[in-house]
Amino acid sequence: MNQTLLDEKILKNTIFIIDDDNDILQSLVSFFEMKGFKVQGFSSALDYLKALDDTQGLLISDVSMPEMNGLEMLEKLNEIQQLRPVLFMTGFATIKTAIKAMQLGATDFIEKPFSTKYL
Repeated sequence: MNQTLLDEKILKNTIFIIDDDNDILQSLVSFFEMKGFKVQGFSSALDYLKALDDTQGLLISDVSMPEMNGLEMLEKLNEIQQLRPVLFMTGFATIKTAIKAMQLGATDFIEKPFSTKYL
């Protein structure tokens, strides 16, 4: 597959971003929209789960959130077989949390604050 077709296929997917910090959420939504991606932002894991459908894409989620944290959300997604690549981000990283995220199927785990070059 040539690079142009690959880029077009990637851009057709949606990036779902979940963060209870509105400033971070809006920054990430704007960043990916400027890169040409379709983006949907959510302020909580519960809001994301309520809106969940079969749209393919990448999920970027904070770990530490009220009501339902990112790991609990990923467990729920696994239960209902809504599998998609998941990148977790957190300002409160521990090795235990990172290992649990990867065991649940997360694709990557990054610490806040981070540079957008890692995305």
